[in-house]
This record gives sequence, C-alpha cells and structure tokens, in this order.
Amino acid sequence: NFSSGATSYLWNFGDNQTSTLENPEHTYTDYGEYSGSMIATNSCGADTVDFEISLLVPIMAGFNYSDVAGCASYEVQFTNTSTGTYDELLWTFPGGTPSTSSEQNPVVIYDTPGVFSVSLTATGAAGSNTFTFDNLVEILVPATPGFSWEATEPLIVSFTNNSLNATSYFWTFGDGESSNEVNPIHEYAAFGDYEITLNAENQDCSVSKSQDI
Repeated sequence: NFSSGATSYLWNFGDNQTSTLENPEHTYTDYGEYSGSMIATNSCGADTVDFEISLLVPIMAGFNYSDVAGCASYEVQFTNTSTGTYDELLWTFPGGTPSTSSEQNPVVIYDTPGVFSVSLTATGAAGSNTFTFDNLVEILVPATPGFSWEATEPLIVSFTNNSLNATSYFWTFGDGESSNEVNPIHEYAAFGDYEITLNAENQDCSVSKSQDI
C-alpha cells in the first residue's frame, strides 16, 4: 500500500473476501482472474484504486511414450501430458530424428544404437518447466545374418553360420523343414533348387538373409 494521508482502508480482493488492514496479505483458494479494489479514507473523504490479479496454473511438463527399446531405425511415439497455463513446447531428442520438435505428440526415429535421454520444456505466461527422462530410449545393435554351405554328400548339406551380434537362430531349408541349431546339417529328399533363409536374432532385433542353393 503506497497510499498517503489515509486513516482507514477497505480492501476487496475480488473473491468476496475483504480486509481493513493497511498492508494485508491474502491467500486465494483458486487460480484465475480477479478484479479487486482498495478504498483509502480520511477526514477529507475517500478514494478508490482498482487492481487486477491474474493467478496462473503452474506449469508441469510431462509426457508418455510407446515402447522405447528396439532395433536401429526404431520409431517411438511421444505424447505430451503437460499441465498448467502454457502455449509453447520444446522437445529435445538426442540421437533421434528429428532432434527437436514443437509438436504436441511427435514421432521420432532412432537410427543409431545407444541409450538416449528425452526432454520436454513447456513455456507460457506462468513461466516454464522442464521434464527430462534420462536413459529412456535404448536402441539395440541389430544382428547381421550370414552363412555358407557345402554339400558333403549328394543330398546332405552342411551349413556354416557366419552371423554377427546374434544370440539365436532359425533356419528354413526351402523344403518345409527348419532348425534352430547354430550350424545345422540338413538332408534333402530330392535334388532341386531350394531357398535357404536364416533368421538371426539379438534380443528384440531380428534380421533375415536368404540364399538359393
């Protein structure tokens, strides 16, 4: 209160609450816009000063996401869940494409194996708030399938697995038969042309390679 010469005061805080203190302290129970006034009085009369108070909802940045562990060239959907009075968003995606975004619910592609953090900043008249999730996205190194083969007998073929970064395997031999051995030996019932497919898997990363024999 910067009034001078007044002997009494009447404050109206705009929420149906009042005070006669010279320098009151008032607690509002809800966010919103309030129109208040202060009447200063002395023996010569009274004068009124009007004021506006804007109480904004604090900003709390936050987000949800789809599955965040997968093979390189993996797509992650992010969903903004921020609350409060904000009008601008800034996402940062180290290791992702795009690396930044102002969209509400961006989709990001991760092409490089590694572990990456994600950050979202929400900004508005009430200020700004940032939420960072460290080490959120894990992009795995995909397996590299490869094999060679040799006919050890007229209808018996020995396969040599040359795959890299793989922990499990699944072979199909083109005749309806299959195997999950590392280096299988397969006997065919008849001569002919067959398509061999090796599926090499590493955690959630599965890559296939085919070859005709």
